[in-house]
Amino acid sequence: MHTLTRRTGVATATVAIAVLTSAHALAQDHPSPVRMDPDRMAGLGLTSVPNDGYIDILVDGSLEFEVASLFTGQELRASIFASTPATTDHRNRPLEYDEFVLVLNGKLVLTEQNGRAQEFSPGDVVILPKGYTGTWEMRGDYRELAVVPATPGDITEEGGSPVRMDPDMMAGLNLTPIPNDGFIDILVEGELEFTLGNLFSGENLTSVVVESTPAKTDHRDRPLEYDEFVLVLNGGLVLTEQNGRVQEFRPGDALIVPKGYTGTWEQLGTYRELALIVAQD
Repeated sequence: MHTLTRRTGVATATVAIAVLTSAHALAQDHPSPVRMDPDRMAGLGLTSVPNDGYIDILVDGSLEFEVASLFTGQELRASIFASTPATTDHRNRPLEYDEFVLVLNGKLVLTEQNGRAQEFSPGDVVILPKGYTGTWEMRGDYRELAVVPATPGDITEEGGSPVRMDPDMMAGLNLTPIPNDGFIDILVEGELEFTLGNLFSGENLTSVVVESTPAKTDHRDRPLEYDEFVLVLNGGLVLTEQNGRVQEFRPGDALIVPKGYTGTWEQLGTYRELALIVAQD
């Protein structure tokens, strides 16, 4: 959530995200939070696309693709990707960006060049690091939610192991208390007691788990400084825009709060989320 900023000198888990306090040019049209479309997440209304770009690395299966774009922002892009069973080999085509994957259906098997294999089933979350060169095997009626940076950049190093999002941290275990100093001026309700766990710090993306007591912050005078993907893990989230539009989110819901958002941000109950943003230089 918006706790991804102003954490310098607090804990190792927050170092990678503290630099987000740097100024950015923000949109002036009060952008709205975007719920990840539940029909598309369920595999409905996807569009068939050709597999021409993968024929040279296809080693098994036929790769019949369907996709749907969910969000295209200044910093993040989110889409649904579905495929028939197939395996691609990336030894000669390293992954061009850090890629966040939430498996929705079927099974994903990632095998590195050293032979280490990891399997991911529906509900599992993984980030494939930029430069990954192993195989990518999709089993069954495979479908995923993928979030990538809008501007990947050049590959500087090949290799890197897929990182499963730590299940203990996702469950609220082993999180580190952090101060709320950066939010006192916009706090309008509650006390905002935070704990945080670092899930991934890569070349393109940074992901953390954040847990909070019930509280509400008002961002009319402090627009969000980045596109932020949110997967609600516990409690509830209520986002109210300046025009009065209200959206509520519960565990399992996924959304992106766009750069420049200026409404209120209310956490209900023992609120916990996985948050994903672009890594900062």
